[in-house]
Amino acid sequence: MNSCVWIANKHLLTEVAKGDDKNLVVSPLSFNAVLNMVAAGSTGRTLEQILGFFGLTNVDQINSISSEMMAVASPSTDSSGGPVLSCLNAAWADQRFPLKPSYRDLLRHIYAGEAKNVEFATQANQVMKEVNAWAEAASQGHIKNILSSLTKDTVLLLANALYFKENSIPYGSFEGFKLLKIAYKSGEDCRQFSMYILLPNEIDGLKSLLQRVDSDPGFLHQRFDLRLKFLAEFWVPKFKFSNSIEASSILRDLGLELPFMHNCKDLTEMVHNSHGLPFNISNIIQKASIEIDETGTVAAAATVGCICISAGREGGGGHSFVADHPFMFTIKEETSGLVFFTGAVLDPRSH
Repeated sequence: MNSCVWIANKHLLTEVAKGDDKNLVVSPLSFNAVLNMVAAGSTGRTLEQILGFFGLTNVDQINSISSEMMAVASPSTDSSGGPVLSCLNAAWADQRFPLKPSYRDLLRHIYAGEAKNVEFATQANQVMKEVNAWAEAASQGHIKNILSSLTKDTVLLLANALYFKENSIPYGSFEGFKLLKIAYKSGEDCRQFSMYILLPNEIDGLKSLLQRVDSDPGFLHQRFDLRLKFLAEFWVPKFKFSNSIEASSILRDLGLELPFMHNCKDLTEMVHNSHGLPFNISNIIQKASIEIDETGTVAAAATVGCICISAGREGGGGHSFVADHPFMFTIKEETSGLVFFTGAVLDPRSH
């Protein structure tokens, strides 16, 4: 999971460096789910590279982590006032390349994923509409049109959709930033979700804070030493925004190159491929959204991995927490440390 937080942070750093006042939200967990599904269907050097990227040694570890992750993110429609949570997975395989029974079973048993056979060659636009409708429904209407096109060479789509809603103050001061924890109400199960808002001390300190997070893979997973404090001044903006990410270039920059190469021959354990055609990941797309207001928090994300036939181609006045300059945030489950969402608000006064 640390590696997918790394993906998210690299994206945040890249976008902040552009100097645009564009707010950002990413779901490391949703990326993790799709990449784990890819890893479970890979062999050879590609599998070795994916395992190395995650700091693991074998695919059984991937599957075990995925099982634990899906348990933490398991759907909940808690009537006792806890979070409403949904984490769904799905696959669409071309009829020319049906899923292998072993891979279909893995999707069903580990990811509770539904799988469908479709015709990309002749009905790519129809399949695209179906995937978009699935993502919109799975995200309770918050993620629309995640795909804008599909090619006839598409072999398999692997998708995850994540939805989090909480109807709703520990505080800490650290070197270079203040941190506010908003603990959401627990439900009937043992899961405990919190939002952390990390506010740089300096008005233009967000980039430095992101670089600090980037240099420590476990930064967002740690248990911060927080104390209950009286805040003489407190302000966090309402905000609502969404964005899209195409993650293949980020993953390549982080050293995960082989699954995207046109001569990749290791994505062999997902579908039947009687002609031995090479497959590669053409792109991994994520759309994410978040809304925070006086009623609570709603966050959603959908991620789709597209696999195709390869073409040879502190002061005297007391404590304060006033988020009136750029800050970052994260939503995680406390027991497991899983980071569901992370992002940055670059223009808090506009909301």
